[in-house]
Amino acid sequence: MKEHGSGWLVLSASESSIFFIVKKKFAIEYLMHLDVVDFKRNTRAEERAKENQRVKEKNNEDYAWKDLCENLTKLKKLQVPELSK
Repeated sequence: MKEHGSGWLVLSASESSIFFIVKKKFAIEYLMHLDVVDFKRNTRAEERAKENQRVKEKNNEDYAWKDLCENLTKLKKLQVPELSK
């Protein structure tokens, strides 16, 4: 069993362990899948943090208010901090 995130394949057993017989290929594929899921989660979190920082740094002049008022869909997408500037 690989300790997820450590990068090492570790076999461990305890008395409360449940063992499954699985081909090594499938175990490795699943562990690679978990690594991809972690990578995507971290990437999305970084993107959200950058976007939130960019929104916080915007000031009133950075918005195209005329375009936002003409297109209500865009206006609805703004969040409270953006609207209270």
